[in-house]
Amino acid sequence: MASTALEGTLREASKVRVGFVRIFVGDVGTTYDKTAKFDTVTPPTGWRDLGATGDDTEVNATKEIFSLKTGLLRTIKFQAVTGLEGKLTAKLIEYDAVGIYQALGAALPFNVLRASPTACPVLSAASKSVFTLGGGHGSDLAVADRIAVDTAALLTRTLNTSVITTIATDTITVDPPLFVQPTALMFAQKAQSRKLAAGSTQLPRFAMLAVHDFANDAGQVCYHFPNCDFASAGFKPDFAGGKENVKVALEATAYGVTDADINDTVVFTIHDFD
Repeated sequence: MASTALEGTLREASKVRVGFVRIFVGDVGTTYDKTAKFDTVTPPTGWRDLGATGDDTEVNATKEIFSLKTGLLRTIKFQAVTGLEGKLTAKLIEYDAVGIYQALGAALPFNVLRASPTACPVLSAASKSVFTLGGGHGSDLAVADRIAVDTAALLTRTLNTSVITTIATDTITVDPPLFVQPTALMFAQKAQSRKLAAGSTQLPRFAMLAVHDFANDAGQVCYHFPNCDFASAGFKPDFAGGKENVKVALEATAYGVTDADINDTVVFTIHDFD
């Protein structure tokens, strides 16, 4: 017979699971604030929203243990952990071109840029969503253009892209916000398409957060992977599935890092907020 106290705990509205896990990625070393819930609406600087996953999302950790025994029953002379592995497997339900590139475990995508007019210099930026181009270049772009914003050398490989929603003379507004706020050292150029490769390219490393919120603006659990990469986990483009959301398989393998709080090597940490 189930405990009445336990049953009551499980029935609390604040413990009801809602929605799916949200995945956020950043460069290795991106700061993660362990003192407060992660803002999934406006992610902190450095974190990019990769999309939502289904209810089959799993996080696994495995330890491999070596034991040297003396031959006497129940006596262990020496024991040590020889291997530690962490992995997240999921299916992305909400995603964009960056989500597909991540799921494929490929190198940075290639942006196919317009040849003419040439890239527009950035004059200043008010935020990740609003920036101003050098004089007269606002007319080089149009609402609904997808643009890449980065230094001239990185424009073709940057993830810093978005779609123009309004143009006021030379002031550009984009949605969603850019990953990195523009600076006067950057340029903006229309991206006509993005080339994504499923191939034998070197896997880049990322920091990752799997964020799970509870109902009624209550608790939150964050799985923080300080160093991981993504590999294709059965990428199957769906060309005819019009009656359900398209899903992209995602597999993230974590690598051990030193955690200052625990003073040991970890592959991921779990943060529980009330």
